[in-house]
Amino acid sequence: MPQSKAVKEWMSNNTIEGEWGRSVIEIKKGEQGKLKELAALISSITDKPYDVRHYKYTCPEVASVLRRTADVLATVWSD
Repeated sequence: MPQSKAVKEWMSNNTIEGEWGRSVIEIKKGEQGKLKELAALISSITDKPYDVRHYKYTCPEVASVLRRTADVLATVWSD
């Protein structure tokens, strides 16, 4: 997961502890917009100078997956 101060803050506010102490993003019905918030934070990493070269590729890809997941959940949970 690409990291920045804002992403770390989002993760600390929106994750629960899963197996083996790993952080798990818990999204309940109606909260799928949180994934788009995280996508925006990750996309913003490459708006300014950054030290991790592969972020040029991984940030847009991770953000895209998060947005698509939010859209799928919105469709499935629309009833």
